[in-house]
Amino acid sequence: MLPRCEISIFNLQYSSSSFPFARLCPLPFYVSRTLTYQSVSRVSNDLTSTFRYPPLKLGRKTSAQPTIRLLELFPGRSIDPVQCQLKPVSLLDSPSYEALSYCWGDPRGQRAITCNNERLNVPRNLEEALRGLRLSDRKRTLWADAVCINQSDTAEKDNQVRLMRTVYAQASRTLIWLGELNDRHEKGISVFASLSVKIGLVGCRWLNRAHNIPSITIRDTRTGVSRTLPPFSNEIYLSLIRMLRRPWFQRAWVVQEVVVSNKPTILWNFVEYDWGELIRALQNMCAVKFPLAFIFSLQHIAAIESERRRYKSSNIELLGLLLRQQRCSAADPRDKVFSFCGLVTTSPTRRGVRISYREDTVSIYRRVAVKALRDTETLDLLSRPPLLTALKLPGLPSWVPDWSICASSSMASTFGIGPRSLAATEARFGPKTRPKFAAAGSSRYVPDYSSSLHELIVEGYVFDTITEVGQVFEGVELPNAITTLISIGKSWTQTLRTFLKARMVIITWQEMIRTHSSTILPPDQALDDIFWQTVCAGELFKSTKVASAAEFWKRATRNSGFRVQDIPSFLHPIGFAYCFFLLIWHLTSNKPFLEYELQGRFILNRKMIRTAQGYIGLASGTAKVGDLLSICKGSSVPLALRQFENSGRWELVGDAYVHGIMQGELFEDSKCRKIIII
Repeated sequence: MLPRCEISIFNLQYSSSSFPFARLCPLPFYVSRTLTYQSVSRVSNDLTSTFRYPPLKLGRKTSAQPTIRLLELFPGRSIDPVQCQLKPVSLLDSPSYEALSYCWGDPRGQRAITCNNERLNVPRNLEEALRGLRLSDRKRTLWADAVCINQSDTAEKDNQVRLMRTVYAQASRTLIWLGELNDRHEKGISVFASLSVKIGLVGCRWLNRAHNIPSITIRDTRTGVSRTLPPFSNEIYLSLIRMLRRPWFQRAWVVQEVVVSNKPTILWNFVEYDWGELIRALQNMCAVKFPLAFIFSLQHIAAIESERRRYKSSNIELLGLLLRQQRCSAADPRDKVFSFCGLVTTSPTRRGVRISYREDTVSIYRRVAVKALRDTETLDLLSRPPLLTALKLPGLPSWVPDWSICASSSMASTFGIGPRSLAATEARFGPKTRPKFAAAGSSRYVPDYSSSLHELIVEGYVFDTITEVGQVFEGVELPNAITTLISIGKSWTQTLRTFLKARMVIITWQEMIRTHSSTILPPDQALDDIFWQTVCAGELFKSTKVASAAEFWKRATRNSGFRVQDIPSFLHPIGFAYCFFLLIWHLTSNKPFLEYELQGRFILNRKMIRTAQGYIGLASGTAKVGDLLSICKGSSVPLALRQFENSGRWELVGDAYVHGIMQGELFEDSKCRKIIII
């Protein structure tokens, strides 16, 4: 969790007007570096004197004076108050320490610790972490942002924020503190859920041997004893169900802290898990088929690991990074951009993002959008996963992404990121990666916009009109309740309800296409093949996983006469029967009953469309009859536009897939004219 400040990756400048921990009481006291644990242990817990930080030697250039403070955490019992001291050190001396990553939590909840013989207020979550990380027989050296940075000293904050990425990269370990079982964040797990998991896992034991899934080594932090357990063991699986629900995985700032770390280590309920080992186990677990009833959402941990892998290969572009991490949440909407800037690959010709909390959110989002247009020289900024949520930020142009919206979903069961934009910008590795589609051929976009950054000027032309739209595909939700018997039943009933609704959406899409004889059919392609190729956004014959998913939905929609699409919410006992059926189905056939590959890619929150010329395609869930489809220079996919109050200006509806024109079949440079998007 970095301070809110003004930064440029190369030319760093800051303001201290709004730090995430600026509300901490400035508690200064200068302390001798010879302070001992014995003297600190005699300090009363009722100290109220003002705290003064030991000053740091700050130079004009951060690289010349890489000095930080480290926290020496004194030993104690679990019931003892937290006591520590701060020690200035130079990073050039390669000091030994561990960096702490945690959730700040409610800024109003603070607790007092004793630091340098004086009282210091810190976030409640940090106090709990320090208490849990404290050793019983010796000091522990840590770096924790809320304590190690003097929040009342602007010059110091400027210097320290420049070093944040280095601090985590140079630490011997990054300790990811997730808390303890049965704390205020933990909702627990019911006896029924626990028993169901244990019964289901009996049928999965052979998967460990058959697929050679790596085991997980865990270490008890209280006893120091290490054990090795298979991923499908009751203990590991029940821990994963609880662990991956923790709010830490959804926070924006933690991504950088893990990505740059040499050795991330998860601490959850007095047990240590190695990050890399856990990731390998989860990836292998997802590669095999096991009961859907006991799958947990992996989208958050998969998104963090994706950035870690890309960072090692120095292939992180700003736009793709923001799209992949839009699932994150942040208290300040500006942090949905600023928290990731330190990970972006830069060069002399591609500078980093200038971060300034003096600007309002809309201005920042506009400026970042312009930077993405300049860096990529394409219009792929306009292709992004559709969000049915209306814009939260008034005054934000339609062409500028609203990063403040948290795009997480409860539908991802595989170890991957989704849904994706049709341009698949978030899936690319580096600027030289060839785009999946080329609707505008090899044309490039020359950035052009008004001085106020409200109007985007593009070159292109309208080639068709949407004449019919289908229902929105909203996907199948994973069950998420594990607390009580009733909540579990309701959750599984909701899963069944969303499955029936999704099935009906695809059936109505099929009927919408089959009832029109004017549909354009490319040579040697049957209507049914074109339909499923459109549903798969052109990947039906390119990905075995997508083909398997399409086959599942073909089977599920084969009997279109079965029209049940909903069940009353009060019939939650059906959820128990549904859950039991899934378990029996898997144990007898070893086949998944639900498939998430399609909705995890392109069709989530989209709808089927037909055009005046007879094309079929996919468009955003907000598309309407009468919206126009355009091809614009530099855009790899068609764009759906809507005229804005007969003003000659256009509103961006979203990207589109139109079967038969995605490789430039209709593009003609001579037809291009200026189009103003607001």
